[in-house]
Amino acid sequence: MILSKSIQIDKFKLRHYKLIVIIMSAVLLVGCDHANQLRAQHLKDTLEILKKESDFKPLNSADAYKFINQYYLPRLDTLPTKRKIFIYALNGIDFKKIFKRDKAKLEKQYSGNAENNTFDLDSNPPLPPPIFYNKSFRWNDKRLLNTKVIADTTMSANNYAELRNITSWRSKYGAGYIWLSCPQYNTYTRRLVIREWVDDGDFFCGTGKLKLFWFTRIDGGWKFTGYSYL
Repeated sequence: MILSKSIQIDKFKLRHYKLIVIIMSAVLLVGCDHANQLRAQHLKDTLEILKKESDFKPLNSADAYKFINQYYLPRLDTLPTKRKIFIYALNGIDFKKIFKRDKAKLEKQYSGNAENNTFDLDSNPPLPPPIFYNKSFRWNDKRLLNTKVIADTTMSANNYAELRNITSWRSKYGAGYIWLSCPQYNTYTRRLVIREWVDDGDFFCGTGKLKLFWFTRIDGGWKFTGYSYL
């Protein structure tokens, strides 16, 4: 009789233990699923913000020339080049390519169990595009204030032998000129960027003559916010 009751108690404990295990497993599964849902939502939200922050487009022609005349050309007055700009605009930044790169990086990052995954466009500077000029856009000296547009194409970025001879360059072109991209603007962040190359024959890596200039739109105009070397 006592043995029978003991067996019944053991069976009850076993059923109770199994029930606890099932409940705990269910709680763990729900918790993991909830964590995965939060991670997926966080990734989606982050990518939406990144896409907005990467949505730079060239200013229209009128706004581009207005910006260059008022906010960029005064800079050239302080340089040996003065107001001389190459006829072809420098390539701008390929923000679509940058977004795809950073999107893949984020998706890989969020596929693991890493916590506090965040992304800041400022802390992940854009990769510079090829140096060469964009022949689909030409600067018009009639729309630039007191500026000379250099139309020569023989001394181009492809002609390394000519560019290496800085003495010959300066004897023909003086202090050189500027290659400049068309301003690109982001309506979400209100940020604008232009790309500059000081072309005087000494353009190779480490010269610091390739720069990105950043501006922010403010009431009534633009505010310069800084630059970075490429």
